[in-house]
Amino acid sequence: ELLEASFAILPEDGPPTKGQKDSSFGAAAGAAAAAAAGRSRLTEKERAQMQYAAFSDEEKLQLIEEKLQQLTQQIERDVQLRGAPKDLLLVQLRDHLEAAKQAYLEGKYIEETKKRLQQQQEQQQQEQQQEEQQQGEASENGER
Repeated sequence: ELLEASFAILPEDGPPTKGQKDSSFGAAAGAAAAAAAGRSRLTEKERAQMQYAAFSDEEKLQLIEEKLQQLTQQIERDVQLRGAPKDLLLVQLRDHLEAAKQAYLEGKYIEETKKRLQQQQEQQQQEQQQEEQQQGEASENGER
C-alpha cells in the first residue's frame, strides 16, 4: 500500500517517459501483464507489486527511508525559499510513509515478541515435563 502510494504521486516511480529507456524488464513485464488482463494500463497497486516483488523487507524499508529523506529535503527547500511547503501532497506523502514505516516496525516488533513468548512457553513446558518425569522416576524407584 505504501509503495503503491508512491507510484500514484511521485513521477520517478511512474512509467518511463520517452527520454528514459523503455527496455527495462519491469516495464516489459508490466505491459505484458496489462495486455494479458485486457487493459492498456496497470493500476498503481499492480505496478507497485510488480516493481517491488523481488525486494526483501529490509530493502523495502531502506527504500522507504530514502524516499523519506528525499521528501524531507524537498519540503525543507520549499520552506526555506517560500516560507511554507509548495506542494502539500509531498507533505502528505511524507507523513503517510512515516506512519506506514512506524506501523511496519511496530508489527515486526510484535511478531518478534510473540515468537519469543512462544519459545519461552515451549521451554517452560519442556522443563515441566522433565521435572514430572524425574519425579515419576523417583517415586518408582522409592516404591521398589
